[in-house]
Amino acid sequence: MQRITILVFTILAIRIYAESGRPWSGPILCIFRSATGQPCPFCGTTRSVASASLGDFGQAFGENAMGLTFTVAMAAVFVSPKLGKSIVEKFEQVRTNLGTFRFSLFVTFLFAMTWVWNFTRWT
Repeated sequence: MQRITILVFTILAIRIYAESGRPWSGPILCIFRSATGQPCPFCGTTRSVASASLGDFGQAFGENAMGLTFTVAMAAVFVSPKLGKSIVEKFEQVRTNLGTFRFSLFVTFLFAMTWVWNFTRWT
């Protein structure tokens, strides 16, 4: 029950922040983007989480798919810790089966594809 209470208060806090409009009109928080003018793979994650808290999942996906994925995963883990444990176990199983080097290449590939996707949307 305590986890659900924390989840509800977290969602309410994010929703209040989202309704203020600051995620879309506030300062750029990304150090990489501030330095280079180009988005990083995580750019749009704050706006994505804010959109998800408002129930606009289409916009959340459009802002950054990782933000929506993170939001759904964290909500699921808060509601069901067994689900979180199961996800971690599956993650470790995949990492073990692939080996450290191939797993690192896979993760690098995912970040690179996210970055390419962001570039095509923002340029």
